Amino acid sequence: MTIRSPVGSPPPPQSRPAATNQPSAVTPPVPPTPPVAAAPTAPTAPTASTALRDLFAQTGGRPPPLPRVPTAAPVATTAGASSLWGGGKSSAQAAMQLPASVEEVLKNYKPETQMKAEATIVKEAYANAKTLRANIHTAEQELEGLKQEVARLKEESKNAPGDADLKAAYEEANQKRIAHSGRLNSLKQQWKRHSEAGGGDVVRGITAQYIESAKQWNAKAQDALNTTQKAKLYLGRVEDVRTHTHRGSETPDPNKELRRLAADVWSLGVNDAWVEGGIDLPVRFKLVTQFQEPVKALLSSGKNGQEFLDALKPQAGQPPIDPNLWDVENNRPTVTARELAQLLDAGYTFHEGPKANRPGNKQQMLPPNYVPDALRPVTDS
Repeated sequence: MTIRSPVGSPPPPQSRPAATNQPSAVTPPVPPTPPVAAAPTAPTAPTASTALRDLFAQTGGRPPPLPRVPTAAPVATTAGASSLWGGGKSSAQAAMQLPASVEEVLKNYKPETQMKAEATIVKEAYANAKTLRANIHTAEQELEGLKQEVARLKEESKNAPGDADLKAAYEEANQKRIAHSGRLNSLKQQWKRHSEAGGGDVVRGITAQYIESAKQWNAKAQDALNTTQKAKLYLGRVEDVRTHTHRGSETPDPNKELRRLAADVWSLGVNDAWVEGGIDLPVRFKLVTQFQEPVKALLSSGKNGQEFLDALKPQAGQPPIDPNLWDVENNRPTVTARELAQLLDAGYTFHEGPKANRPGNKQQMLPPNYVPDALRPVTDS
């Protein structure tokens, strides 16, 4: 999995730490042995337009949690970004205004790529813009309350110039007001940057930033194959992937590092795009985080992605079958669980077999028609 830098609501967990996860390593974000023989072509994926329609036509069930709006410098407005929505109001006209629903956003949305992940990105961008606007509104109300408290204490201090406690209370309240004003200004600057990046449209600006990152990471599987001559990516908890790529060293193995997701601008959609890039080649995904029963049975049961996620949800009062795959605190699948579901929907199958050059077994998710025995001996790097 990887390193992300989102900003708004807490990022969705991954299969990494029990209830807080992030994208997996380049195994893509969930997507080695002598060069892998030509692998069969992955099934044709639906276009972005179809994916958008399918995603937003769904009803019932809560969507996966969304990451915070990134604080990184926004991507400069480009022809690609401005093409996402037709027209567009000026910043002044659209000040703090958002469409009433994501469906309204999609009326004028023009997919920029063929990535199915683009659907998730648009939804995340809209949700993050709403969260940012709500945070600004709340911060404004809180600041107004602090201003009133400071004014009250200041007036009381004038009437009691020798009251040390009153003076201390005034100074403390004033410091809180100054700090809160700085936080509010930071939120407003985020809104402004996203608005400018989107030509006056905050949702467009956030979407453009995510899409740029998604396009980069969608291509990482091909980069890893070109460099290492092995069609493989790493999937698992962030800590497990880092341990695997570093192997006790302060610096990672360069080839291994290419196989993990390490996006500076991360979101669920960017993570999906990374996995999607691996599926399209296709590559095999090495499960750096090892799974036990009954997870192995679920992965081998023929369930599709949604059925797999449904089976992971614990019964009331019961612990999850694997805390690496279910975030108990937020009652949702981890990012690693979503990655596995994405692979199952693409026809991948679970395989466990002996390592070629060291004791123990290795677990992998293999693309359709992939025959591991035909490629032995294999390395386990």
